[in-house]
Amino acid sequence: MYSTDPLDLPTAQALVRLRRLTEEAKRCASDTSQAGRHLALIALDGACEYALWLASRHRAVRVKERAGVPDLYTAIREALPDWKVRGWAGVSQMHHARNVAQHAGAESDASQLPTWRDATIAFIDSLCLVAFGTPVAEILLADAVRDASLRQQLQWSEERLAESPAQSFSVAVDAFDDARSRWRTQRNSTVVGPPPSRYPHGPGLSPPLHDVEDFLEVQPFAGDAGEYTWLRRARQEHERARWLPGQEEARRALLFVTGWIVRWEIFDHGYPTERWEAHREAIQPPLRGDGTTLD
Repeated sequence: MYSTDPLDLPTAQALVRLRRLTEEAKRCASDTSQAGRHLALIALDGACEYALWLASRHRAVRVKERAGVPDLYTAIREALPDWKVRGWAGVSQMHHARNVAQHAGAESDASQLPTWRDATIAFIDSLCLVAFGTPVAEILLADAVRDASLRQQLQWSEERLAESPAQSFSVAVDAFDDARSRWRTQRNSTVVGPPPSRYPHGPGLSPPLHDVEDFLEVQPFAGDAGEYTWLRRARQEHERARWLPGQEEARRALLFVTGWIVRWEIFDHGYPTERWEAHREAIQPPLRGDGTTLD
């Protein structure tokens, strides 16, 4: 993952978060609606600011506690003279547009979003190279996943993005199915009565109920229900009509699946199944006054 010396775990995890923030900002920039442009500016600016703060902490650059993007950039630029900066002009424009949109309610020009998106990615990439020795694209999203088996599947999916998007897509979906199966087991253990049917078919249920049950299963850990709607349709087209996803579609699927698994693992980490099972096993049958067991 990294070309320099191995990083400490908190920094490595922070870089994974930066990669996810960058990918989400890139996705937001595709929404050119009025509200979408506003959200995209916040996401792009936030990714830049987080990258600057992370680099300043890692390279021990002295900055003011409440320093904004321009001040952070100036301080790091002076402290890292080898930084081959890319995209700063666009990032500076984008930061100004974000401030005007956020504090004055002004709308940004939709035609500028692609330029600001590309400038942001180039800027963060050049910063990661000088501060951490790795381009942002080589920070594996899968490193955020704790489970070794799921992480391995997602790593393979990410590695195949450029060479074979269709395989990348399929592996990401397989990892999603594996994680959903584990979540289904947890969910069923709390249900009194017949367990919910397995996705995508359930005996005796009409198609509308299939859809409702499917969304209820996914919804707790889905960052964006619309993205799952897209993934579900993309999967159907791939499996039934032999549609071949491109690199962007495979990346989109990988982002959704990784985010879903990370959120589920956070839940799973705090889910006290073992404690409940141990409690049940320790329960003794009630005794009579003479010490014998009640039937």
